[in-house]
Amino acid sequence: MPSENHDAIPIYSFSLVLCRHPDGRYLLVQEFCNQGFWLPGGAVDPGESLQGAAIRETKEEAGIDIMLTGILKIERSSRQGYVRMRVIFLAIPRDPNQKPKSVPDYESVGAAYASAEEVRNLRLRGPEPVQWVEHLEAGGVVYPLDILADWGN
Repeated sequence: MPSENHDAIPIYSFSLVLCRHPDGRYLLVQEFCNQGFWLPGGAVDPGESLQGAAIRETKEEAGIDIMLTGILKIERSSRQGYVRMRVIFLAIPRDPNQKPKSVPDYESVGAAYASAEEVRNLRLRGPEPVQWVEHLEAGGVVYPLDILADWGN
C-alpha cells in the first residue's frame, strides 16, 4: 500500500573521487586533526550536479583539475527524516604535471599521490581508499558516466 505521507524528504548528496595518475598512483587528501588521508570529495551544493561537485571538491581539497572517466558506485540510503546519496567517481588529472596542493587551507592540510602499496600503508580516515584502489587494481567494474543523468533545473 502506498504511503499517504507526501511531505518532501531532504536528500543530501555527496561526490567522492578516486583519481588515478597515468603513472598508476592515486590522489589522496590529508584531513585535518590528524584524521588521516581520504579521497577528495564532499557535499553537492544547491544547483550543482554530482559531477560538478566531484570536479570542484577535487580542485578545492587537492589542487588538481580532473576529468571524470567513470563511476565506481552509486549509493543511496534512507535515514530517519532524510535520504543520503553518494557517487564514487573515477578520474584522471587533466594535467599529469600539475602538483597536488601543499599549503594547508580551510579545505585540507594538503594532498599527495600514492602508489597502491602506499595507500595500503598510510593512516587513512577509513578503509574506503584501500577498497577502491584494490577494486581498480583487480580490474573491477567501472561504469560509464552516462548512467548518471542530470536532468538539470
